[in-house]
Amino acid sequence: MSYFLGNLTTVMPREQRLPTEHLKWLSAALARGELALLGPRPAFPDGHYIIRARDQADAERIAAEDPATIAGYTRCEVVEWDIRRGGVPPLPPEGRTYFICNLTTVVPREQRERTAHLEWLEAAHARGELALSGPRPRYADGHYLINATTPEEAERIASQDPNNALGYTRPALVEWRIRLGQIPPVRAEDAARQANT
Repeated sequence: MSYFLGNLTTVMPREQRLPTEHLKWLSAALARGELALLGPRPAFPDGHYIIRARDQADAERIAAEDPATIAGYTRCEVVEWDIRRGGVPPLPPEGRTYFICNLTTVVPREQRERTAHLEWLEAAHARGELALSGPRPRYADGHYLINATTPEEAERIASQDPNNALGYTRPALVEWRIRLGQIPPVRAEDAARQANT
């Protein structure tokens, strides 16, 4: 199974929606193992979820079953995320704030020196600054989930990535209040082994 980031975009304002069916679907999909993490974006009427699926088509099928999407309240962009390191433990009842860092390629990967970036990822995970990290398959960029409580703290952490500091990638941060779910620990060597099987 692979992970996919579902980015929800608002079409109809939240106060005009009937959220009951959407919330029921979220709970059921989490119980079925189709969703791994879910929660809103503070100060916005939309949110994100991480989907567990066999492939892109399966992930898009799951996202399309969200009643909010069926009703036209939201649109969901599904992006494969090859999570190589980290994990998200069970959450407290009130949830926990993280920041998704979406990396956009500026300099092609084959033109970069990658050692410093990979060493930074490993050290940032060890310090507890990153919860999840990994590339987008077939693309030269990726995502990481920053363990921070304020935008300023998240920006400081992202700015220390050598790829961002050298201008190889451009980071964009999105606050995410994860309410439900967990992802068991993923180690780089385990992810590489699974990719080769």
